[in-house]
Amino acid sequence: MWATCNDYSPLGEECEHALSIDPTRRQSLDWSDMKRRTRYLAAGILAAAKPFFLGALAIRLGLGDSGGTASQVLRYMIFPQIVPAACFFLMYRDETLLKPLRPLAAIYAFGSLILLALLVLPILKDPRPLILASGGGPGVVWNLAAIAGALLADLSGALALVSDRHVTADKES
Repeated sequence: MWATCNDYSPLGEECEHALSIDPTRRQSLDWSDMKRRTRYLAAGILAAAKPFFLGALAIRLGLGDSGGTASQVLRYMIFPQIVPAACFFLMYRDETLLKPLRPLAAIYAFGSLILLALLVLPILKDPRPLILASGGGPGVVWNLAAIAGALLADLSGALALVSDRHVTADKES
């Protein structure tokens, strides 16, 4: 026995939270909770990668001056991007205790998604400035991959929060 609840309740029923190595006793798993936690973990991993996408994009566009003042400003601007990653990792660890982090993560995820969409719309209308700034060829592909990675990170965070809201509403009803 790993843990007991006197193995049985006073009514003779098995205790729900008792763990046992007895193969005849089975404890049900809450798969919706596991899926929600997995979404938080995936969103956290992608949000942690997002500063690297943005940094690579900025450097390839020539916004970094190899260690000078522009690089310092760039680091300062990219640093807050780790806040959603921290929120998602913490919610992965203990969602019920850290439920107050959801609005903060939502502000970052949806706000960043909107701002990145506003960055992409002019590129879709006229890609020539991006092509010129990238130096053409593989530079454009790398910059588009960095933008797509940042968009994927924001979308995963937003979807984790939205789908979590629906799962929570379903459980309450």
